Amino acid sequence: GRRSPHNASSASPRSRRIGSIGSGGSSTGAGAGDSSMEHHVSKGVYVEQLDRWFSLFDRTRFFVFSLEGFHRGGGVSTYRELCAFLGVPAVGSGGFPSTHALQAQLSRRFNEGSNPSSEPMHPLTLALLGRFYAPYTDALFDLIGAKFEHW
Repeated sequence: GRRSPHNASSASPRSRRIGSIGSGGSSTGAGAGDSSMEHHVSKGVYVEQLDRWFSLFDRTRFFVFSLEGFHRGGGVSTYRELCAFLGVPAVGSGGFPSTHALQAQLSRRFNEGSNPSSEPMHPLTLALLGRFYAPYTDALFDLIGAKFEHW
């Protein structure tokens, strides 16, 4: 497996990572709530997830992109790249009938109701998470051989 961006310790790698968010690197041991936070935060450590998949399947079989990049570009170019990767047409016979139809589909929005958690993240929380995820993001970019500029 791939080495973790954090140094090994006697604590499990996951508890060390999650503990390092709030307590300078040690496990918080604060109780049942930690398990939920650990699970949620660990979902963002994409390098470990992809590394597991890459250990089972050739990495050339994966198309990796960021949802942020997909949305920033309107989705059309990413969708075309994905179709080329899969060897299927994006537009034309077997694909969307036209580029306009593709753009119309990709511009549709779902789940646009009220989201009480959509307020901006507190700047200190954003900085803390940025520091926590930075080594994992760097390792991800090394693993996939690409960098998402908007991350």
